[in-house]
Amino acid sequence: MIDEKLIFTEFECMEKTSLLNFCYKQLKTLEYLSDISEFENEIKAREEIMPTSVGFGVAIPHGRCKAVKRPFIVFIRTSQPFFWNKDDAEKSDLIFMIGVPEGDDAGNMHLRILSSISKKLMHDEFRTALRNGTDKEVYQLLNEIDQTITGGCNK
Repeated sequence: MIDEKLIFTEFECMEKTSLLNFCYKQLKTLEYLSDISEFENEIKAREEIMPTSVGFGVAIPHGRCKAVKRPFIVFIRTSQPFFWNKDDAEKSDLIFMIGVPEGDDAGNMHLRILSSISKKLMHDEFRTALRNGTDKEVYQLLNEIDQTITGGCNK
């Protein structure tokens, strides 16, 4: 689920739509998505129900739909924090995009991923390590989440 090609540090973007569009294109190129529009609509619908900025400078846009070929987590650390939503009290600089295919275990997988990420993000040292780490260090940190979710049985 954690793919080094889906980890972006020092990402130059100050606006949610551009960041999301970048993610969609990367996911399509790497064959995680079969249909950008379907997944984009799922993300937009989720944002309308409840904004996905969660505090601590973190946003977690996520979706579950048929367009997702296999589960993924995209991680982006922006070079400058920005307001994920216009009504946010604080800016975000750590973005996790989660995608899960529809299916028998989809709801459970979706919740396991969100839960695992959320538990880690509660710790200041984890957020600090994400903000200051090299690409390799960030990959190792995120791989710990992957191991928790998959039990070491990824890919």
